[in-house]
Amino acid sequence: MEVGDYQGNSLRQRISKMNIKTAFPDASNQMVTLVREGPLFILTMKTGENRFNTKFIEALFGALDEIEKVREQEDGEPATLITTGEGKFFSNGLDLEHALTTPGFFDDYYLKLLIRILTFPIPTVAAINGHAFAGGFMLALAHDYRVMRNDRGFLCMNEVDIPSPLHPGMAAIVRIKMTPKVYRDCILQAHRFSAKEALEKELVEGIASESELLEKAKELGLKCAGKAKAGAIYGLLKQEMYVEGIKYLSLQIELKDAVIRSKEDKIAQLQEALIAYKDALIKSQKDLIAVLKDYPKQPTKDDCNWIHTSQANPYEGKGKKKIFFAFFKWFFI
Repeated sequence: MEVGDYQGNSLRQRISKMNIKTAFPDASNQMVTLVREGPLFILTMKTGENRFNTKFIEALFGALDEIEKVREQEDGEPATLITTGEGKFFSNGLDLEHALTTPGFFDDYYLKLLIRILTFPIPTVAAINGHAFAGGFMLALAHDYRVMRNDRGFLCMNEVDIPSPLHPGMAAIVRIKMTPKVYRDCILQAHRFSAKEALEKELVEGIASESELLEKAKELGLKCAGKAKAGAIYGLLKQEMYVEGIKYLSLQIELKDAVIRSKEDKIAQLQEALIAYKDALIKSQKDLIAVLKDYPKQPTKDDCNWIHTSQANPYEGKGKKKIFFAFFKWFFI
């Protein structure tokens, strides 16, 4: 079968056999695996329901980093990312308890994951092996193309049933990827799209049985892989296509970064002020020592009787400031 400009087997032969890391975060804890078949990078999520928490997203970031590291050495070669799961779940969305109790989860992890997949600099295909709900459906939509298992699983944005608001950036992605009527039913009705409906509504490019799903994704991936020869331009084109979604997804992250920068600037200013204050204290101490050298003995109460009586001031002519320093030393030292 001819695929793009090359035969499928020819494509595989053109790609060098680089050693890549295959388990993330590591071999003893395989939350995500990465397998390479010629130009295809097959990423498999392996945590059961594949609910998103910080550790799982870090594992996904690790796999994406590995792909980009390979691409740096093979720039201009065909490539496609295929993302899938195992069993009856593609992804069941967020680990809600973790997401709501972990500071920075949305800004530093989940939203960045969506942006990264949405703008990944090679073609991307989601092989939806089962249910894709809420945040899991969002991940599938962030891919360029989707194929879906035809005998199990639904696509659903169920925020209205939780109930939960939808981040403007996430809403923008959904809006970009479907027609207005489908978007309305998806968001306001939490409609569950079967594989057949998803194909009819053009949410997916194809459907297949469980045993044939990955092969169908590979077929589509090979067809698209040659376009990765555009290199960084491929990712830039995606940024232009999805500018609205990226804008809203990035806005909250940028605001948080601005607040952090503002705090860092204030801390730096405070540190400078403290250093200046410390320098001033050191100078004052040196000045005090210099002044006190004029007074070899500690003042006594008799020396200070001028404060309460008409007795002549023993320090007359020395200045009030010098008198204060002398009294300061007598009282505190």
